[in-house]
Order: sequence, then structure tokens, then C-alpha cells
Amino acid sequence: SYLGSIYSNNNEYDKAIKIYKKMIDLDSTRIVYYTSIWRTEYNGTEDKEAAKKRILADIDATMTKHPGNLSLLSSLRYLYRTMGETERANKAEERLLALDTTGVYAQSSAYNNIYQKTTDKERVQAAEEFLEKYPGSYLRKYVYSTMFRYAQNVKSYKEMDMKQIIDRWFTEFPDDYNGYNTIARNYYLKKPEMYEKAVAFAKKGVDLTPSRRRGPV
Repeated sequence: SYLGSIYSNNNEYDKAIKIYKKMIDLDSTRIVYYTSIWRTEYNGTEDKEAAKKRILADIDATMTKHPGNLSLLSSLRYLYRTMGETERANKAEERLLALDTTGVYAQSSAYNNIYQKTTDKERVQAAEEFLEKYPGSYLRKYVYSTMFRYAQNVKSYKEMDMKQIIDRWFTEFPDDYNGYNTIARNYYLKKPEMYEKAVAFAKKGVDLTPSRRRGPV
């Protein structure tokens, strides 16, 4: 609930908790709101240790009733880390990914994993692995963009390698106007010999940009 978030961000914790409890009363299946209550209780309490002890007991009881709720497990990862419970957070992550091997949570975790790599080459490799593993993912367009950005910094990647990434990207997403604009501005325009390419890609981006949005500058 946005109203609950507004109250919580304004340190009106009691009001926020009332809103979250009301949401649960209206729809008992939205047990993910429990994490909002627990987080608000923790943030609004001076005695953090006492609050954490009480909250962890509530979490354990709730998880006993709903052991496979993916939304709850996902939210708990962040709540546990907020409370300094890293081990519990890691176990929640493991449980979540074990239950959701190819779904939204698994895809999100794999996408975030790209940024956790140490070198740009490893990030590019992780992006390639993502594209191979998740052929229908809603994140593929962003993975291409990420892979392209990091590939520019990998010395072993030649012009032909970059062209292959671009070709794959726009074969799959021919209407990605942000992609055309990004490549024109951040890649071709930096290469004097590629000026015509930069102009062509920028024009393509302009042509594809929805009229309801502000076009590229």
C-alpha cells in the first residue's frame, strides 16, 4: 500500500501498521504485507533487539503456515538483511531459488548476479549465460544493454564482436528505441570513422520513439 509507505517514510509507524493490517483484512492472501508490518515495527522501535526477537518468532510461525510462498520469501530476504540476519537472508534466497528455478525471481537473481562479478569480462560472460538460460525472459532487452556496455571495456572484444552483439540485440528487439539511442551516443559517436553509423542509429531511435514521450535530444 502506497499510503502505508508514505506513513512509514514519514515516521508515522502506527498509522502505517494500521494500513498494512487493513490490507491483510481485505485480502488475506496478501501475506506479503506481513513483511511490511515487521519492517515498520522494527524501524519504529528503539529496542531493536527486543523487536527483532519478537519479529523472528512471528516470521517462523508464518513460514510454518506458508512455507512455499514466493512473495513472502522474496520480501524476507531484504527484511532479514535490514535486521542484520545475513544467514537467514541467504537461506531465504536459497529456498526461493530452489522453488523458482526459471521464474521471475530466478531471472531477477541471475540479472543482479551480472553486476556482482569482479571484471567486465566476467560480467559479459554472465550476461551471455543469462541469455542462453532464459530465452523468454522479460529482462533480455536489459541484459543486451548491460552486456554491450561492459563489452566495450573488454580489450579482447574487437569491432566484429561488438557488431555481433548489436545484431543479436536488434534482431530480437527491432523496436528498442532506447537501444538505438544508447549505441549512437555511447559507442558510434565516440568513433570518428563511425559518425554516419551514429547518425543512422540516432535517427532510427527518433523514428521509433513513441510520440507520447519526449524524443531523444
